Formats: sequence, structure tokens, C-alpha cells
Amino acid sequence: MSDKKTRALRETSCEKNEENSDGSEERVHFKRQITLIHGIAIVVGTIIGSGIFVSPKGVYEFSNCSLVASLVIWSLCGLFSMLGSLCYAEIGTTITRSGGDYAYIYEGFGPLLAYLNLWVNIIMIRPTTQTIMALTFAYYTLGTIYPTGCDPPNVAIKALAALALCQSQNITSDALDPTSHKTCHLSYSSAFYSGLFAFGGWNYLNFVTEELKNPYK
Repeated sequence: MSDKKTRALRETSCEKNEENSDGSEERVHFKRQITLIHGIAIVVGTIIGSGIFVSPKGVYEFSNCSLVASLVIWSLCGLFSMLGSLCYAEIGTTITRSGGDYAYIYEGFGPLLAYLNLWVNIIMIRPTTQTIMALTFAYYTLGTIYPTGCDPPNVAIKALAALALCQSQNITSDALDPTSHKTCHLSYSSAFYSGLFAFGGWNYLNFVTEELKNPYK
């Protein structure tokens, strides 16, 4: 490929695949325009979400309503998330492909497992995440109407959540039941999961690795 064609390929964000002399196709390249500040904004904006409003309750209840145990769970979740983000920073500079989990599974284990990961994300994980966000929105919106100490009816929560999803043109799924538990439970695995949900989002920058101006930085 000539220098002129190479420059043209780098300047455009999405070009048609061009064939090499041996007949193979070159991969599409994206324009590197995401700066360090933009990258930080993506990570922070993804982590800070509805999880912080719903997770503390789960961490506290599943820790047997123990303040000390809750703080330990939160600390472990933060440590686990930090280690995960450091690993992703390393793998993101080793495999400089956009796509995050899909790209890494594809490189390490082949297209089948990568496809299954993508399928599970699209069919199950992403819709569930949207459902939780809609339920959180509905719960706190209706909470401003009902008296203090009274939980809004489940029917009203689910109806408002479904309406919010329809308005945002998302596919609705079965609403989760956010009713308050009157008793405390001892399930550290569930408490740990609730804490990790609040910290979730540290891996999202790796979905746009190819668009970072300086991924190593």
C-alpha cells in the first residue's frame, strides 16, 4: 500500500477494507481522537450510576446488618475492582483492539467463545442493566410522592420503569422486585456482588482502545 493510501486510511474514521497484494483484507482503523481527559470521563461516567443507590442496601442486609462486615465488603470490592482495572490497563496496551472482553476472548480463545460472550451481553446482561436503572429511577421518583417510611407499590414501580424504558426506546424485560427486606440475611457472596455492581464500569474504556490517542498513557 502506498504512503498516500496509508495517510488517507489514518485520516478517516471508517474506510472500506482494501485488499493487499496477497488478496487478504486489512482491518478497518478508527481515528484516534479520545484524549486522556476524555478517557477518564468515560470511566468515571460509567462507574458513577444507579448502582450506588441500590447496592448499599444489599451489602448491608446480606452482611447480617453488620456495619463492620459491610465496610469490609466494600473495601474488598474496591480492592478487587482496582486489581481488575490494572489488569485491563495491561491487557489493553498489549492487545490494542477495540471491543473489550470480546476482543480479548477472541484473541485468546477463538471466535466461538467470543461470539457467545457477545450474545450473552446483548441478550441478558445489557437489558438487565437497563432494567435495574429503570427500576431505580422509578423507585426514587415514586418515593418522593409516598410518605416517608412507605415503599411505593411494586405495580407502580414496574409500570413507571417500563414506561421509562419505552420512552428511551429500549427493550423492556421482566422487572426485578426492589421491595425492602424486613429481615437481615447472612450471604457474603450476595453482599460482595452488590458491592461489585456499584464499582462496575472500570473495564469500559477498553471498548474503544483503538480510538485513544495514547493508550499507554
